[in-house]
Amino acid sequence: MEIQNANEIMIMKKGYIYLSVLLCLFYIVQNVGAEEKKKLNGFVANPVTKEFLLDAKIELLSSDSTVIDTASANGYFEGKQTALFSFHLDKNRQLGDYIIRCSYKGYETTCTNIHVKFYKREKYINLGTFYLKKIPRKIARQLDEVTVTASKIKFYLNGDTVVYNADAFQLSEGSMLDALISQLPGAELKDDGRIYVNGEFVNSLLLNGKDFFKGNNKIMLDNLPSYMVKDIKVYKKEDDLTKAIGHNTDGKKNLVMDIVLKREYSIGWIGNIEAGTGSNNRYLNRLFASRFTPHSRISVFGNINNLNENRTPRKTGDWTPASMSDGLLATKMGGIDYTTEAADKHYSFSGNAQITHSDTDNKTTSTSTTFLTGGDTYGRSQDISSSCNTSFTTDHEILLQKTFAYYLALYPHLDYQKYTNRSSSLSGTFSEDPSKQISSGLLDSINAPNAGTLLRQIAINRNIKNNQENGHSLNTSMSLLSFINIKHCSDIVRFLAYGSYHNAEEEAFQHYRVDYPSDASSSTDYRNQYYRTPDRNYAYNVVIEYWHWLSDYLCISPFYKYEQIYQSDERSLYRLDQLSGWDENTTEYLGALPSTTDSLQLAFDGANSYYSRRHDFAHETGFDLRYKLERGDKEVYINCYFPIRFEKDALSYQRAALDTAFCRHIIFFDPNIDIDRYDYSNNKNNHFNFHYECNSSTPSMTYLLSIRDDSNPLYVTLGNSKLKNTHTHNFSMHYNTQLKEQKSMYWNLGYSITQNALAMGYVYNKSTGVRTTTPDNVNGNWNGYGELNFFIPLDKAKHLTFSTYSRASFYKSVDLVSVSGASASSRSTVGSLYLTESIKTDYQINSKAKIGAKIKGVWTNATSTREDFTTINSVDFNYGLTGQVELPWKMQFSTDLTEYSRRGYENHSMNTNELVWNARLAKRIGGNISIILDGFDILGNLSNVRRTLNAQGRTESYYNVIPSYVMLHAIYRLNIQPKKKG
Repeated sequence: MEIQNANEIMIMKKGYIYLSVLLCLFYIVQNVGAEEKKKLNGFVANPVTKEFLLDAKIELLSSDSTVIDTASANGYFEGKQTALFSFHLDKNRQLGDYIIRCSYKGYETTCTNIHVKFYKREKYINLGTFYLKKIPRKIARQLDEVTVTASKIKFYLNGDTVVYNADAFQLSEGSMLDALISQLPGAELKDDGRIYVNGEFVNSLLLNGKDFFKGNNKIMLDNLPSYMVKDIKVYKKEDDLTKAIGHNTDGKKNLVMDIVLKREYSIGWIGNIEAGTGSNNRYLNRLFASRFTPHSRISVFGNINNLNENRTPRKTGDWTPASMSDGLLATKMGGIDYTTEAADKHYSFSGNAQITHSDTDNKTTSTSTTFLTGGDTYGRSQDISSSCNTSFTTDHEILLQKTFAYYLALYPHLDYQKYTNRSSSLSGTFSEDPSKQISSGLLDSINAPNAGTLLRQIAINRNIKNNQENGHSLNTSMSLLSFINIKHCSDIVRFLAYGSYHNAEEEAFQHYRVDYPSDASSSTDYRNQYYRTPDRNYAYNVVIEYWHWLSDYLCISPFYKYEQIYQSDERSLYRLDQLSGWDENTTEYLGALPSTTDSLQLAFDGANSYYSRRHDFAHETGFDLRYKLERGDKEVYINCYFPIRFEKDALSYQRAALDTAFCRHIIFFDPNIDIDRYDYSNNKNNHFNFHYECNSSTPSMTYLLSIRDDSNPLYVTLGNSKLKNTHTHNFSMHYNTQLKEQKSMYWNLGYSITQNALAMGYVYNKSTGVRTTTPDNVNGNWNGYGELNFFIPLDKAKHLTFSTYSRASFYKSVDLVSVSGASASSRSTVGSLYLTESIKTDYQINSKAKIGAKIKGVWTNATSTREDFTTINSVDFNYGLTGQVELPWKMQFSTDLTEYSRRGYENHSMNTNELVWNARLAKRIGGNISIILDGFDILGNLSNVRRTLNAQGRTESYYNVIPSYVMLHAIYRLNIQPKKKG
């Protein structure tokens, strides 16, 4: 929320006082009658491999060898069960000499003398790692062969970890990791590589516990073969700071998915080479190779294809035509990823580098309706574009740490991009729905120099554009995170620093023509424009925190943050059409410039050129309040974040006759509250979360200026000096559970409301189609949603499974719209209700065959209080079958047959049925080679349509997609393991 005046500041100060008093009382109550206990922590490991010896027996003995207490080395650290042990000491045992005795099967028992002395505020003492020497192995005796037959379970619970058994899922030959994750019960894989498990976002996708191209899941998803995977583990992992200090109080555990490779692929060299060619000039070539050791890994990959990469027939049952990648995409990419760490984990280095070149070809045809009082307007458009993009990015991590002592991490980053874009478009705006009068050839009519009589009567405007942009950008940054434990107590000083630099420049050319067929008095507006937009900025911030534990369960963390941001923007616009020979009949090609600087300056458009410099300074202070409660396998975390931010923004702006500089001062108070409850008892894994946050934002300072930008004659923008700050309040609740019986369920509830939402309200000229937009604040925007998902086996053998997903969401959208001549803008309010239901069932007939059925529907209902608004009712639904079977001669056949249907669209041509069939035939040759024949959209029915709906209007668009094709490709697998010694 925004602090507007001194009274509100006083209220905030009183709030801090009351909260401090409450904190003190809570601390007193927390400790009344409580027996103060201290803790000894330690680990047990192999001295050679540094491998933790899980469940080792640890005994605490007095100096005369009397056993005081016994523990098992199986505590949780770094979010996973490790060989951590702990002893709790009463007051009378917090000073003296003791013996630690460690024993483990196959290892020599060791006894270590220790001296214990706790200082007043010291909560625990780290004893370090105890190493046990392995007993020499005796000669092995050959046993008779035993055959064990067991049913493969798909997943099981191990404490707080859900373990998916990769071998229990039937996948088509040649499948990559993405196909495996798509089949995991409760998992959802998005097109861009984001992963959700039981409704929770997976923050990191790990490979054998380590990051792999951190932040870019698709590299592993698309290039790691599924046959290499042993298990997929999903668990909560503390952040870097928490795992280093070994003390978690805030419950901030990130959900991670750890891909565990089979033993034969976890050391040595592994590789995968694939090459394919198909009809319609489709091709696919990729390489993945990696070398593993227990403490290092280096991986390389390459991928060349024109298949839009993330859509191939191997992903059965989880894609729809509406979510296909737009257009045609050809990609060439390669990269390297490395990690190495010390055996004792005191230091590690990791990083990656990637270079990508892509070429795109897109074609979009759109039908739109703009909601206006007194009669809607209708648009038809076609856009054709192509782009060429080359990028390089690299990220690294340098980590130095000593458990319970110190932690230092550096994160350097750099990326560079160079691109060229070309596009052409033609569009028309109509006072009546043209599809009712012109059944075909509408776009050709728009493009014709002399429009037909009917078109001239209903066309408000028509617009023809050709564009070219060339640009490049450089981004670099460095982050630092460190902490130091205060000696003889549990308090911590934490320090963070961040710095970044950005440098980009773009030059663009545009041939632009707009005319008004139904208005004989209006002339054609032709513009030949060229502009340059250099953009430079830097930013840095520093944060210091002090973590003070009032008890084992309660922590307060006061903090201070300083931030500075500088941004320089410039746009130099030139109207080349004002020069002789550069008008509409010019023979100069798009991208040409006058031969002299003086000639270029004669075309300078000062009214639409500007130079802007913005400098922001911010001080933020406050505190974090954390409370945790642990009762066996149950944990409760309450985290309250109370920041107050003082910000000063300064702007210097020059544009034509305007030369101004001004500052604004802002105070924000954006609290954040999280409540988490975990329950791992009785072979279940439950998590409940309640979250509230307030997010405040300021309008762009250039919106506050009295300026007019008509560089686009159909879209004129103005400023508004009376804009207010925007505040959004978000509430959410989440619950998920997974049970030993392989059942899983989750539900989510959410609500969000925005105060003073920024709306680009506009006045529409119905005779010319010109929109004059002015930013303004509106209230009434809110949305809410609820969703439920569960997965359950239906038979005892768990061969037949059933899953369902239900979601209901409602969006209230408010905008300001008026027509030219109206006395004031009117509110346009639209309520949109979406209902989604998805049901899937799969039956594993035997180890060689499985079938599945699916059905999904999305119903959209949109209503408005406007008198002339037509209620929208549309439904998208699909249903189909999937199957996979092993054939003789080591062959495998898999297929997906789905009917996609749409109903209720305004444009009746969009109410379609599309039967889409994909299939794959694969044969394994020997142990390392597979030959695969893919059929993609075999029936040739695939199309792509997308719709958007808000308070201003609705749009329905068609996109070009990959044509149906058949592809033959081969895969070669490489696995080289080190020779075993003796």
